[in-house]
Amino acid sequence: MRADALAEMSLDEGETQIRLPHEPAESWELAGESLSFSRLRMRGPNDAARGELVAIAQASVYVEAFGARIKVDVGAAIRVAFSRAEIDESALPPGYELAHTTDAYDYAYATDLPCDVASDGAFRAVTVADWDAKTKRRYVAVPREAQQVYRLLDIDSPIDAALLEGPLDVYEGSGDDVTYRTTTRMPETPPRGLVEIGLGVEPAIKIARTTTFQEESAGLLGGSLALVHKVSVEVRNLLPRAATVEVRERVPIIRKDDTEVKIEVGSVEPAWEKWDQEQSLSGGHLWKAAIEPGATRTLTARYTIKIANKHELVGGNRRES
Repeated sequence: MRADALAEMSLDEGETQIRLPHEPAESWELAGESLSFSRLRMRGPNDAARGELVAIAQASVYVEAFGARIKVDVGAAIRVAFSRAEIDESALPPGYELAHTTDAYDYAYATDLPCDVASDGAFRAVTVADWDAKTKRRYVAVPREAQQVYRLLDIDSPIDAALLEGPLDVYEGSGDDVTYRTTTRMPETPPRGLVEIGLGVEPAIKIARTTTFQEESAGLLGGSLALVHKVSVEVRNLLPRAATVEVRERVPIIRKDDTEVKIEVGSVEPAWEKWDQEQSLSGGHLWKAAIEPGATRTLTARYTIKIANKHELVGGNRRES
């Protein structure tokens, strides 16, 4: 039910009264007090406002549960209990946070057995479920921006429920040979979704990028310029195992309405593939270079920008430095 479609709403200490508008039910969008299903009551047949749904106070729900009249201010008692149960969020362990409402997923995880948690004021971690998931380690580098190689871990969610945001401890190995890697955040992930976790820099893989530039006359009568750029990326694997490194590069692009500039991609060794990120990157490419332990591999690409010899690119004809 839309908030602006309410014919009348009144609030007081004891109850919240909601009058439903006379419109087709399929056009309603529930909101506010109308979502408190456990507190909604229907007016009796002898009531002047019969047929209307009323959200009673939370204290009244507790009184109903006892089935008797209680000479206690239940509302005040509840407020005192909530006050005593308040937790200082700054005292939570690193990476943890109190349960709260989000715009993402809401899900209840059922446990196999009941569990008792001591109410002694200490924070405790309780195992709710245990799943095995497929993981894949990747190495990614963008040498145009940074001379480091980064480790990424891909996790295929094995469950038909959403994974909520929270702390994630990452270990590597199995059995008695397990090494702690990092503590990070698990992002909100849909059922059977893919989780990508960054594990920081891999110091055992070295990468270096160099560029060369040459300006040449082009055209039948030398009326245009060819701005030749060559990019060379050297990757060295010092790990004790083979590694496949995704090296991401970018070739300049031109405006759709610009007919005086042309870009030609020349020789690329080894072959790369297009890699365009939606809304953030155009002209992207990447190499997937498999490198043996202790080996070094060189990746090269060449592209040419052609313009009229009377023109110059904004910022200079050299696109790489």
